[in-house]
Amino acid sequence: MDQIQNYQMLGYNQNELFIMKHYNQKCNLHNQRLDILKVDNYSNQQMLKCIYCLSEQTFKFLPLKQVLDSNQSTLFKGWPILDDTEIYEQLMVIPKKEELIKQSIQNVQVFYKLLRDEINLLIDKKEKDSLINIEMRYDSFEYPWDLYNRICQKEKLKDIILNQYQDFINQNQAFSLIVKENIEKQKVYKEQMLNSLRTIQSYKVDLVSQNQIKDLIVQLINQINDFSIAQENRNMLQVSQNSQVQGNQLDQNKKIQIFSLEDLSNIQNFQNIEIYLSNKNIQDEQLKQIAGALEKCQNISSLILNLSENNFKLEGVQYIATSLQKCHQINSLELYLNNNNLKLEGAKYIATSLEKLHKMNSLKLYL
Repeated sequence: MDQIQNYQMLGYNQNELFIMKHYNQKCNLHNQRLDILKVDNYSNQQMLKCIYCLSEQTFKFLPLKQVLDSNQSTLFKGWPILDDTEIYEQLMVIPKKEELIKQSIQNVQVFYKLLRDEINLLIDKKEKDSLINIEMRYDSFEYPWDLYNRICQKEKLKDIILNQYQDFINQNQAFSLIVKENIEKQKVYKEQMLNSLRTIQSYKVDLVSQNQIKDLIVQLINQINDFSIAQENRNMLQVSQNSQVQGNQLDQNKKIQIFSLEDLSNIQNFQNIEIYLSNKNIQDEQLKQIAGALEKCQNISSLILNLSENNFKLEGVQYIATSLQKCHQINSLELYLNNNNLKLEGAKYIATSLEKLHKMNSLKLYL
């Protein structure tokens, strides 16, 4: 007890004191405290190692104190993904959600201020809608971290450390099962992490098309002001028709991103379409709606369709497969259907529909 009090006086925190008090078993080789979890082998009879074991052997490890000190923003390098440092490097540089939202909103506000100065207060409604949509599109931005924390199993590890320290055999078995599960699922975990990290790129706010529209409006206003009143009356209709044609051409060339079912009606005139509806509890009826919207877009050349982590079954897959095979102009397709109830028959439907897309030269498929 006096020794613990001495440690407290030296500034040891609560978790360090917990380890010192309850983890007294010593290493047979080095006579040092066993408080480091070996994470790259689940068949070892002794999952916990000492600091000297770490210095003498090459193995991946996780100090128990580090687990106890962790929270939802703590990154364990080397756990649970064992062999890919790039995943951890990318996780470390992901900015906070609030910072991205703030910067994106600032950019949009600057754009709309310029436009508002040129055409008065007619743009107010569009600005409010855009700001709301920005916040909506970032609803799933933290998904890579959510996925990482889920497969990391921090809470399970903490529970074993805090509640099974008096039963070495059961604790060792519990550690072994977690490490075994992680090693066996490495391929799945790694693919899930890489897929989720790739989605970050889709959250960038692109104002290129908005600035093109702004320049077009300013140009049209300048043209109207160049005419006399009589000429203006005669030429107003022609200017309006020209602007409509240019607007349709702009729609066909630019990209549209969809983050909710309510916005599907906006995709008809676009060739480059990205639909992100992952983890939205999409079921067969909603898939029918998505398929119907895609069938109206006969000129699609590039499509990203992310429907992973939902709840649809075979009937819903048939809707999507049928709509895809009607999109004959597609040359680039990214299709995310992983973590649903597709089964083998559903995968066959998808494969059959893709065989009919003869112009496609780029395909990423996740089932």
